[in-house]
Amino acid sequence: MESTNKEIFLTPFAQQIVRQYSPKLELLLRKFPNIAFSFHDNGFSQSFAKIFMKMGFKVHSVASQSTGTLSKHLPLWLESDRFVLLHYRPVAGNMNLIHLLRAIKSNKPKLSFRNFVPVFFASYSSEKQMEVFRILGAFGITYAIFLSPKVSLDTNIAELMKGLEGYIESKTRKPKPPENFPGSTQAESNEKSNKLEEFELLNSKGEELMKKGDMNQAITLFTRAIEMKPDYQSLLNRGDAYYKMERYPEALIDYQQASRVEKIVPDPYANMSACCFNLVKKSMKNGDKVSAKKWAEKGMLSMHQAKEKVQELIEKKADSPEGAPHNPYERIIKALGETDIRGLGMEEAEQELSQLTTEAVKASGEIDFMDSGMEIENRINYAILLTRTDDFDKAEAIFRQIIRDDPSNVGPAFNNFAVELRKKGQNGKSFEIYSELLDSKGVPDRDIIVENLKTAGLKYAMNLRDDFKTDEALKVYKTILAHKPKEIEWVLCELASAYNEIPDEKQASLRILEAIQINKDIVLDDRFKQYDSLKRLIQKTIITLSEVT
Repeated sequence: MESTNKEIFLTPFAQQIVRQYSPKLELLLRKFPNIAFSFHDNGFSQSFAKIFMKMGFKVHSVASQSTGTLSKHLPLWLESDRFVLLHYRPVAGNMNLIHLLRAIKSNKPKLSFRNFVPVFFASYSSEKQMEVFRILGAFGITYAIFLSPKVSLDTNIAELMKGLEGYIESKTRKPKPPENFPGSTQAESNEKSNKLEEFELLNSKGEELMKKGDMNQAITLFTRAIEMKPDYQSLLNRGDAYYKMERYPEALIDYQQASRVEKIVPDPYANMSACCFNLVKKSMKNGDKVSAKKWAEKGMLSMHQAKEKVQELIEKKADSPEGAPHNPYERIIKALGETDIRGLGMEEAEQELSQLTTEAVKASGEIDFMDSGMEIENRINYAILLTRTDDFDKAEAIFRQIIRDDPSNVGPAFNNFAVELRKKGQNGKSFEIYSELLDSKGVPDRDIIVENLKTAGLKYAMNLRDDFKTDEALKVYKTILAHKPKEIEWVLCELASAYNEIPDEKQASLRILEAIQINKDIVLDDRFKQYDSLKRLIQKTIITLSEVT
């Protein structure tokens, strides 16, 4: 909605508010003639809009409070230098203001929230309000308005106007020197301010470099920030950079330190678990089962600690201003998605992880992962876990929605889905998804996907043949051949073998001769021993050819 001052009907109370606060908010009108807002309560929104239009403001608002809508409109409002008010209380899931701000900041790291004022309908003690400002300060937000819950609309409107008057005073008030530090000088204050700006800049640039894939330089900047102040986010960021470089021992150290700084947050523990299970895979690859077992035990301990921290966080934050995180299991879901030890012979750990996966999926069931405003990585991670818990239809719906939201995501979305389907023995569906993926334009790592298509397709075709559906199997083989995979001669052998079952000796002979033409030594390979029927066919073909000549 975008409105201006026209013939507006106001209640006597609203008229009084306009007369009382128009002079007091004149400075706000001069600086921000455009005011934008989104309030959870529709009646409050309408009353607010009428009053501010009457004062001369141009009013902009959105009724929907979906993550996608607000993630789109808030940056547009702030970038166009509008004054923005937001009371955010979504209906679905356990989304919260902090998660919304993080999502926006993640997409637009340089976005300033200096013209943004959050509104809370809650009665908080001064201690609680200080906690609010500590949290909001991380986003550069220095002011918030607190309205009384469960009072009349008029009372809340009056409180909001008083809060806006306080905002103007906070911006025009001259700063006083700290009373408790008589020796403090302006130069010292400036030096502290400059150091804080440098610290924030190092972290911001480090995060940008991580997104661009320059992990080494990102680590350098995070290290400089940590030397200035070893805070939680800097340690977590550097740990993430080490993790992306597969430098798991260094990542573990940073995550452990981060867990000591913020003891209630589950993220470092989930990340430690992911590091440990990646070290399990490395150890098993090197044949070191003793180390693998040790890392698996540490990984499970960290995962259970992460789960305990989630419960503590939910209980502690239930009544706090920022509420519980949008999805407190977010990092656990990410870690579980990357913690795949299936097929390594570690059945006990595998069963525990499977149980945790089921719990994490169930606990996140109310969250709308179809929402285009949610981070892509979080949606993919959740859909991966859905596939592992055999909820293939729901997983596919999320993957396809991700692609509809942004077709460039077809690679990571479909490839992840197809890999998980193949590991679950769903070779037919996996083959279908790989085929659809290869039909898309601009797919990265095409050669790898072709090989995955071949692996899934060969197993799927064999299943079809076992079910006496050889005609369908022939189509699968031909699709594989059309993409020209590596060792194509072995696909031709399978195709020839399938033709031989129909039987169609002519087509079988042509395919096996084509395979021999590609690799003249194929019949000497140990793998060819499984094709007894083809050996006999080759001998018969040779005899036929000799008779002809």
